[in-house]
Amino acid sequence: EKILKWILDFLRNCVQNVRLFDADGNPTFSSSQIVINGVPQGSVLGLNMLYIFTNNAPLALKSRMTLYADDSK
Repeated sequence: EKILKWILDFLRNCVQNVRLFDADGNPTFSSSQIVINGVPQGSVLGLNMLYIFTNNAPLALKSRMTLYADDSK
């Protein structure tokens, strides 16, 4: 139960933005956006959570799924 709470806390209220570079190589950032699904890319747990989801989702969902290397629909 504690691990589930920790995972939910880890995934809730995440925000992300994009770093872009102008022609001179100067960085600029997009405005922050709330992440409504998925796991944080580049996080230590991201790959493990994706693995758990992609291996268990077809069993838990009562619909057909198509799984790609880095995406699911």
